Amino acid sequence: MQWAWSARLLGEEFTPVQEQELRGALERTAFLAKAPDIAPAFVEFVQGELSYFLEEHEAALAHLEPAFRDPGFRRQFVFSLFPALAAELIHAGRLDQARDWARLASAESENPYFIQLVETLSNGGTIVPSR
Repeated sequence: MQWAWSARLLGEEFTPVQEQELRGALERTAFLAKAPDIAPAFVEFVQGELSYFLEEHEAALAHLEPAFRDPGFRRQFVFSLFPALAAELIHAGRLDQARDWARLASAESENPYFIQLVETLSNGGTIVPSR
């Protein structure tokens, strides 16, 4: 997922080969989920991020929301989890939910980044910085 974020942040489109790699990784998460010591929220997060990169919007939200709802996971991984979740919530027309969760994430982390991100996205901005 790190190389996918790097490519996204550089504004690069995924090649067909890279998309296949993402799809393969998503399929392999079924094995990850069977590991006895793996946190279910982590599996949801990985599946949600991969679905986000593949632009499978409904699937992304279906996985990212449960990961965010897990307080322990959220507090530990909010900076990795929230950008994709916010983008998907806004894409689904759920701006109020994105704002509510941004306030929660900002309060827990004592960082206004999440509120600022939602406002940027809701005004047509992107996660990707301008070149």
